[in-house]
Amino acid sequence: MTVSKALRDEPDIAKATRTRIRAIADQAGYLPNHAARGLRTRSTSQFALIISALTNPLYTRVIMAVEEQAHEMGYEILFAQTLNNTEREERIIRRMLARQVEGLFIRPVYRPNNTAVIYDELLKCGIPTVILG
Repeated sequence: MTVSKALRDEPDIAKATRTRIRAIADQAGYLPNHAARGLRTRSTSQFALIISALTNPLYTRVIMAVEEQAHEMGYEILFAQTLNNTEREERIIRRMLARQVEGLFIRPVYRPNNTAVIYDELLKCGIPTVILG
């Protein structure tokens, strides 16, 4: 328990002890397990950015802006591309929900009837979602 608290830099562990434990961890090449931390904190620190194609130059600025802001907030971005395929889009959204991302940025695939069950599911989940475009 002392080691975990020291690595989290908790103040109830003496500074000298924290420094010594951090030095040993650094020497051993220790990296924190984000999945384990996510279980403890119930936070993944991840957003998903789902667009039609990463090669589309129109999205370059969007990708850069979203990633830069997320980085400043301590979040990572998971990228996925739908290739303008509605079935693929739904699979990607479900996969991102399974990864428990904390928010979604989506450029939806065009649908002639403008309806998709997956978007109703997103509303029910309550995950913050930004629709691009």
